[in-house]
Amino acid sequence: MLVNNKINEDVYHARMRGYHFYLNEDGWKLSKDIIVYSKNVTQYLKPEMQEGYLKTLAFFAMEYSSGHTRKINQIFTRWVKELGITLIDKKTILEFKSYLGEEQEYKIKIIKNFILKWHEFGYYGVDYPSVQLLGKLYIKSATYGDSVKRKDPDCGSFTQSEIERILKKLRDLNNDGKLRIDTYCFLLLLIYTGRRTQQISSLRIKDIMNIDGDFYLNIPRIKQRYNFRSEFSSVEINHFLYCKLNSLSKLVLNTVEKQIGDRLSDDLYKELPLFFSRRELALCSNKDDLISKLDSDFLHSKNRSLTKRINNLFRINPVLSSRADKPLKVNPARFRYTLGSELARKGVSIDTIAKALDHSSVACSGIYIKNHADNASEIDKRMNVFLEPLSKIFLGVESEINTDRFKDLMRATFQVAEIENKNIHCKNCRFFESWEGQYEQNK
Repeated sequence: MLVNNKINEDVYHARMRGYHFYLNEDGWKLSKDIIVYSKNVTQYLKPEMQEGYLKTLAFFAMEYSSGHTRKINQIFTRWVKELGITLIDKKTILEFKSYLGEEQEYKIKIIKNFILKWHEFGYYGVDYPSVQLLGKLYIKSATYGDSVKRKDPDCGSFTQSEIERILKKLRDLNNDGKLRIDTYCFLLLLIYTGRRTQQISSLRIKDIMNIDGDFYLNIPRIKQRYNFRSEFSSVEINHFLYCKLNSLSKLVLNTVEKQIGDRLSDDLYKELPLFFSRRELALCSNKDDLISKLDSDFLHSKNRSLTKRINNLFRINPVLSSRADKPLKVNPARFRYTLGSELARKGVSIDTIAKALDHSSVACSGIYIKNHADNASEIDKRMNVFLEPLSKIFLGVESEINTDRFKDLMRATFQVAEIENKNIHCKNCRFFESWEGQYEQNK
């Protein structure tokens, strides 16, 4: 039982509009896709700790994304279930860090602010020394893009040959009438925009634009702490995709009007989700029901529903890998990896890749640049100019000539000039000692 039964009576409103929950509920529905099961944690906590955990988690559910709140609850579930917690102190934090190991200790970073906020609120459960520890403790960051770096044939990016095979399979299925148009559009959007499933599932008909014969899609941003459909990034699309999305829009309109038995105005039509939940639409019996559900994400298709549809499609209609004689494992993330890798192959800047994939910073985009073989080849080519005369110097081959060549390369590349004073150090490093000759930057 909870120490303070009054917390059972409070109603909390999730950050996503239209969703609310009670603290004593086993599961808090925070969005169309996410339910947070707080009981998974509280059942292992002492009664005096339950209030602090629940009220702090409720704060995060109101202020942060539903996905972030769920991650916090999942990490705490593992912590309390495997190790038990009677008080969050230095000992329990260090034990959990050791239990997670180097590869997963980044999870402590995810819950760090939660623990600090719990203590700030003044609820029992977190002592001050643990707060001090979290301020000083080094925690290894998560490793991103491992499957991309390893060029994993099952989880990493597709090859161009594999993408062509997938597109051919989709065209054949579409021509044979064996592919739903919404599934076809969803896959085309994954391939050509590289956006996340959650972004695509949040699209509405008004996001499709024709501006003087150029076609664009306004795609909602989701990873930058924005509210639902409050910020967008514009992506140019080709005429074929534009036509397919328009066809899907007309189908959505017909389905909705048939369900509610009424015609929609043009403004209301544009507010309809491009990928809608049939289950939620079935609950709408009139136009007022429809309007009330359009205020949030209620009518939008669930992410896992779209992902499951893709999995089933390629399970029934397999596409063989170009790297192994077996069916490709197809999931939305791999199309995103593929777009990033293809842009890197074309030599675009890291900022361009970040913009194309809607990254909030270039930190995650760097994996595509570092991973590409062409980049390594270019580095080798440029370094060979320096290493070739240097290696001959050490081998004793035309030492004087190659020493002069190496000096000339250094001067030209780093804009330095030889000087007479043998005691002057490089201005860029107080520890530098020239092995032959002294240099300074040209002014």
